[in-house]
Amino acid sequence: MSETKRYILKNYEIFWDNGKWVAVRTGPDGVRRNIAPYNCRSKKEAVGAAREDRDWLNKNQN
Repeated sequence: MSETKRYILKNYEIFWDNGKWVAVRTGPDGVRRNIAPYNCRSKKEAVGAAREDRDWLNKNQN
């Protein structure tokens, strides 16, 4: 039986990059993506986007 990976907030790197906040994670396909909205002005917005993405990934796993 194969165990699926559960994503947690530690899987996301949240940092200031070139004038905006980003929330980067490595997806199941091995590609790093910024999942925060473009021009995120606060860390709180980036963390919120990471939480939404984490919840969506965990809910929609095969």
